Amino acid sequence: MNVYTHFYNQGDVSFRWRTLLQFGDSWNIIGTAVMKNPGTAAPISIVSDSSILNNLERFDNSGDSWFEFSNDSTMKCVGDLFAYYYEKENRHQLNGIIQIFNLFYVKDGNLFNALKKENNISSPFIFNSEEDILNYDIDHLVMPIYLGFSDLAFNKKFRKRAESFFSRAQSLGMKYCCPEFEKNKFVHPQSLMLFRKNNEDSIRIRNNFKNNSFDLK
Repeated sequence: MNVYTHFYNQGDVSFRWRTLLQFGDSWNIIGTAVMKNPGTAAPISIVSDSSILNNLERFDNSGDSWFEFSNDSTMKCVGDLFAYYYEKENRHQLNGIIQIFNLFYVKDGNLFNALKKENNISSPFIFNSEEDILNYDIDHLVMPIYLGFSDLAFNKKFRKRAESFFSRAQSLGMKYCCPEFEKNKFVHPQSLMLFRKNNEDSIRIRNNFKNNSFDLK
């Protein structure tokens, strides 16, 4: 897996946005995951290879530097989930790009710390407003879409954003969630594919996602 993303600093706060997980050598989008915030993956180097940059520039026109990043446990779990969706033995058999979007973009593996930093930032890095970020992300969702923002979906500050992702995903054909927003758990990929992989809810949600249909059984 190769990880490419934009990376920004504002004082002691770091942001990671427009994250792409590349499996194999294809640059075609094979899915999208929307989660809480960027976690522990770290920058390795600025991308300078012109052939890679030519492909990356297809994904946004910001003109900002692209970075190659390390991967983390969540990214691996996202790969595992889409391998299950595409009936592959493991994530290494995937071939294409999985997009990662988030409810907010402060990079910190500790959600509590990330939320504290998010409350203190003066501006949303390259965008003029948080609404602009949300609109961009929503406009670039590609099926199949997995929504894994967990209980942050019901946080007073982030619920509207989560509902916007949910509504857009539904309009694009996502049918694995309960149609009533508040009745979904939006299980995070780490829980779904690692920590609670054999939990009855996890098994059901994985099957619902794979079949793109909602089933309570």
